[in-house]
Amino acid sequence: MLALSALPSLRRPHSIKRLLVLQAVLVAAVIALGTAGMLRPSILNGIPQPRDPIALIALAVACVFYGVLLLRSLRTFLLTRRRADLAVVIGIAWLLAAVPPALLFTYLDLGWWLGHIFELVGIVLVGIPVAMDLRRGAESHPLWGDLSAAELVAEEEAFLGSRVRALTLRLAEKDGSTAEHTRRVALRAVQIGEELGLQPHRLRDLAIGGLLHDIGKLSVPDRILKKPGPLTDEEFAIIKRHPEWGRKLLSELGGFADTVRRLVFDHHERLAGDGYPRGLEAGQLELDTRILTVCDVYDALVSPRVYRPAWTHEQAVALLRKESGSAFDPRCVAALERVLAREHADNLAVAV
Repeated sequence: MLALSALPSLRRPHSIKRLLVLQAVLVAAVIALGTAGMLRPSILNGIPQPRDPIALIALAVACVFYGVLLLRSLRTFLLTRRRADLAVVIGIAWLLAAVPPALLFTYLDLGWWLGHIFELVGIVLVGIPVAMDLRRGAESHPLWGDLSAAELVAEEEAFLGSRVRALTLRLAEKDGSTAEHTRRVALRAVQIGEELGLQPHRLRDLAIGGLLHDIGKLSVPDRILKKPGPLTDEEFAIIKRHPEWGRKLLSELGGFADTVRRLVFDHHERLAGDGYPRGLEAGQLELDTRILTVCDVYDALVSPRVYRPAWTHEQAVALLRKESGSAFDPRCVAALERVLAREHADNLAVAV
């Protein structure tokens, strides 16, 4: 039943009835077989014994099913870091541990009884968090493990924590356009991260780093941050300090990973070493930073400014292509194009 919950066709509301019917049929079958066995004990003679080939095959199949569920739930936990999702991981591990005693031992062995205890504990650890998750506004659906990194950005308070949410709200109060920009950049960044196969824990850090990459602008005076026109050299010099201020703020608050602080500090660096604030070169820039840089520049170009109109998608992509290899990572530029192309195709499909 847990394995079936991972099938997309059975995760829609109208499929619940079919699952309940299947569960009722299974319960009825267990009762019928148990009753038949008590009335005619001789029919039990043909049941495979522990450690028989059939039992070993059943053990292997069960381990595969539980193994898939374990990996799916682990991916979800690495993205969300929520205790409820960790409980599901542990519960599935207990259910997996209950399978060998059931198929390799008899009721005369202590391991057989321990296996049943493992199974009961596993059901509780999985069932309660999953039931609670279904009642939440932001579900992580750990059993089928298809939580996307984009959902982390969309529901940052539920999945990334109240501190991240508080900082994004503070930035929105300071400057709404900057807050909207950071959200769009974070969304694109995690989409590219998934496109390039980043591990879940790196996608989580990328989501947080994307949302907070401009948090240092809280320290930029409003007269500069909201100036209705081009900045002077002196004003731009102040703006260029926001990565440093952002990293300092996160360090003072504590609890943010080194990766997140690095993303905040390095998102204006360039491969050729002509970025700021440290002038790092390609060999010193992690893939996460390269992803965030491409997304930051793209969104800045296609967003209107008081001193210039927004660039078209084609113009922005043309610039990124032109400076691929010198300023921007070609892999990240290509991945952004693929993500945007799919998004455009999906929008057309919805429109049709």
